[in-house]
Amino acid sequence: DFVNLAWYRKKVNIHKNGGRIFLHIGAADYLTTVLVNGKSAGRHSGGYTSFKFDITDLAVDGENEIFILCEDDVKNPLVCRGKQSEQKKSHDCDYTRTTGIWQTVYIEYTPQEYIENFRIYPDAENCSVTISVDFKGTADFACDVKYNGNSVGKVQQKDANANRFFHIPLSEKHLWEPGKGRLYELEFAFGDDKVKSYFGLRSLRLDGYQFLINEKSVFQRLVLDQGFYKDGIYTAKDEAEFVKDIELSFALGFNGARLHQKVF
Repeated sequence: DFVNLAWYRKKVNIHKNGGRIFLHIGAADYLTTVLVNGKSAGRHSGGYTSFKFDITDLAVDGENEIFILCEDDVKNPLVCRGKQSEQKKSHDCDYTRTTGIWQTVYIEYTPQEYIENFRIYPDAENCSVTISVDFKGTADFACDVKYNGNSVGKVQQKDANANRFFHIPLSEKHLWEPGKGRLYELEFAFGDDKVKSYFGLRSLRLDGYQFLINEKSVFQRLVLDQGFYKDGIYTAKDEAEFVKDIELSFALGFNGARLHQKVF
């Protein structure tokens, strides 16, 4: 059937510790309005990307009420519906509709000075990585790159703020390859804020009709993954569902996938 809106109300305990408090929503379809203790935290349009609201000034120490309203009219041509059917039943390549929250919702605590965002630019040819970091506030910054727990590159910056780029040469070269996911670990420290991430070192390019990974030709046998699940439609029941999709793809002779419509 057509469900044009869904709303959620939950009471949660929040401990205010002098830092910032963010409410993250992994994805919700389509127009999302959030209230905290009856006051507007913000509104987001789009059903496929993550977003967050700073609720520091709306939250109280102790019990808080969070209200989330999701509006989604798939018959409206101005609303992006992806593969959701505009007809009552599934047809052709359009399937069961999804209205409301379909990715994880969680609360994050940060210090007053924190890392807002970062981007990673690996350079396999020069065995290095460049990192762009967006800072909120001013504090000392340090980044440690590790491989198998051993430090292979570092950078530090006193009184970092705004947006900064950091170029880090790597002392060891371990290339990411199909079937061999060699990953470097990243550890950021910005004042009291600590963040961890990872990246693969590889090169990708086209040479005529050849697709090259690390300068080796790889013939792509890709399956189209629509990302619909029996129980949760857009939402996988657990991590095992993702593993099953990958194992089935390999068993059928594929070596990659085109993930359709949404961010998994």
